[in-house]
Amino acid sequence: MRQLRIGAWTPSPQLHWGVVLACVLVGRPAPSQGQSVLTGVVRVDSLKTPLAGADVLLTSLRLKATTDRLGRFSIDRIPAGVHDIIVRHIGHQPLSVSGEFNGHDTLTVEFSVAIESQRLAPITVTAPAEKVLSGKMEEFERRRKMGFGHFVTRADLQKLENYQLTNVLRRGGNIRFMTRPSRCGGGFAAASGRSEGRAPASLCSTVGYPDACYMAVIVDGTLLWATGQPDPPNIDDYRVDRVQGIEVYRGSSELPAEFGGTNFGCGAVVIWTRTGENAAPSRR
Repeated sequence: MRQLRIGAWTPSPQLHWGVVLACVLVGRPAPSQGQSVLTGVVRVDSLKTPLAGADVLLTSLRLKATTDRLGRFSIDRIPAGVHDIIVRHIGHQPLSVSGEFNGHDTLTVEFSVAIESQRLAPITVTAPAEKVLSGKMEEFERRRKMGFGHFVTRADLQKLENYQLTNVLRRGGNIRFMTRPSRCGGGFAAASGRSEGRAPASLCSTVGYPDACYMAVIVDGTLLWATGQPDPPNIDDYRVDRVQGIEVYRGSSELPAEFGGTNFGCGAVVIWTRTGENAAPSRR
């Protein structure tokens, strides 16, 4: 019986019998005349642990054995000659060696296979590009983080595009909507919840407006209407699908400095139109 230990310590794809640790010939005959036996164990090179489920093949002879849970295998009926032996297991580098059999002995071998570092296929991750806010909406977001006032974002508006803008603002803006005279186009003007205030003058109707604390209206940073001016605008002249964001300030104490002034005592409704849209009201 000959005993060999063969490792995967060399990068060469074709290995001949490795370092011979012991070579002892004994008078143990093969199972039949003219045939040899290959037996042994397969281990993991770095761990020295038995490797179960590894295939040991003599490809030219179509002989194969699979290691058991202790890494052991045995192949008999090997004729005399030089035969290629392959050891393979998923996740480990295959080992290929050549062995010479004299046709009447038993060869015991310990194979050591190396763990294979697998290169994974590249993964491509795609994501929508982050939307770059226009300068005006950067200011909108900055003020929103300050925690003063009530803000309606484009995401909020997108869910309510079938509503009038007044219906959207009734959902948390704490705004009173005063009916505008029909001769002035109808609709609603925005007023704060404060009890003080008086009706603004009207240039389009003798009916006039009810008494209330009417809020200033700012569109895209431009003052559209403030206390002391006639005929406050109809908030519903602005379509929800054309508005990018809304800021509601219910009094001068909430109003940011950039919107401050003597005519803002009742607060303000700040409307930002969508990028590329005309800032003027879109009449229905």
